[in-house]
Amino acid sequence: MEDPFYHGRDNRGVKSVNLLDPQIGDIPDEPGVKEWELRNDIIIPPIHTTYWCSVFKAPPVDVKHHIIGYQPWVTEGNEEYVHHFVVTTCTENEDETAGFEQFLEDYPQGASCFDPNINLLISNCQSVLMAWAVGGVGENYPEQTGFPFKPASEGATYFRLEVHYDNPMLVDGIYDDSGLTIYYTDNLRTYDMDTVVFGHNVVYTQLVPPGLNNFMTVGHCSSECTEKFIPPEGIHIFSGLLHAHLLGRKMRARIFRDGEELSWILHDEHYAFDYQQSRVLREEFILLPGDHMTIECELSSSEQEDVTVGGLKTQDEMCELFAMYYPRVEGMNICLTSVDYQYFHSTFELGGVHMNWQSLEWELDETNQTIHEYFRGFNWENFDLEAYQEAVRFYPQQGICGRSSNFLEVKDVTFPEYESEYQPPPRQCPVESPNH
Repeated sequence: MEDPFYHGRDNRGVKSVNLLDPQIGDIPDEPGVKEWELRNDIIIPPIHTTYWCSVFKAPPVDVKHHIIGYQPWVTEGNEEYVHHFVVTTCTENEDETAGFEQFLEDYPQGASCFDPNINLLISNCQSVLMAWAVGGVGENYPEQTGFPFKPASEGATYFRLEVHYDNPMLVDGIYDDSGLTIYYTDNLRTYDMDTVVFGHNVVYTQLVPPGLNNFMTVGHCSSECTEKFIPPEGIHIFSGLLHAHLLGRKMRARIFRDGEELSWILHDEHYAFDYQQSRVLREEFILLPGDHMTIECELSSSEQEDVTVGGLKTQDEMCELFAMYYPRVEGMNICLTSVDYQYFHSTFELGGVHMNWQSLEWELDETNQTIHEYFRGFNWENFDLEAYQEAVRFYPQQGICGRSSNFLEVKDVTFPEYESEYQPPPRQCPVESPNH
């Protein structure tokens, strides 16, 4: 046997893996499995952050199919520019079909997601079909479930591909055809599946002061919401994508039921922004009506000179769990809360705040000053950071749950009363190899 040869200076690197998680597996190689490609065909705009939306018309099918997985494709050399993409289903009334067809004619390569001329895509395309982020390798859904893919007479005909591009050096002329391949079959599974987003709403009240080694933000899904939308038999969560941005260090999805905390649905004690793979649960978790879920994100702003706020740019923050489950619930695809607006505005003496949809910056209504500019003059030395952290974690929050187009507002959401915190069991890994 020959010795292994040296791989060379330019042919090495590192990759994060979750060694103990179940494997994603391969798309089944069976008769009837078809492929559908959703690809961009654009020059990446030379601006810092771009959300690019393209619309695709579903391939014609005569009978119901199930989507059973997908594989991402990132244009070679563009890995540093492609942050994430999300595929959502679009719902259209009879009088709106012409609007989608007109978009396909007017914008065959897509357009900025926040172009005011294409508001139809924002309001009508909200149900997440699949979400991929940096480092992910795709999905192969369990054999008992798939996303329903119905004929035009029964279901969604149009789908939106949203791609987040990050181009901080404002490089021009970069061609991109990133996207994904969706696999679907008429060999139907037992259950229809769906995705629900839990966590903190993407809004500026998720504010992290600069220079902190450890700061925690939380988002809740209240028992009021699960009681209203989850059926008596519950839903089976089988996979999830924990999503934060550059400050993320640890994340966990906590669950409370009948006055006690159950074992975490998912957790990542070494969160890496460059490795955001959906993770298959070792055992499916059955979420029941009346359960309360909390997504916790431990963040580090130790290297930041400015505040970080919740927002759409990579330099902003998020704290979310995209959970895949079955059987599909018609009434809910989001369950989110946020730090209370009244508390936030009074604490920092802020007036109204709005999003500038061109720059994707939060701005003050009166001056159009960005929120980052406003806080550059803030005196953090005389600010009670411990009290602020306590408020962000434990004060009542305001939330929404339901479908994005028809949601329920909930108030005063915080941790429920429970007896003790869940403690994960100690690791069972041997200290030494038995061969040494």
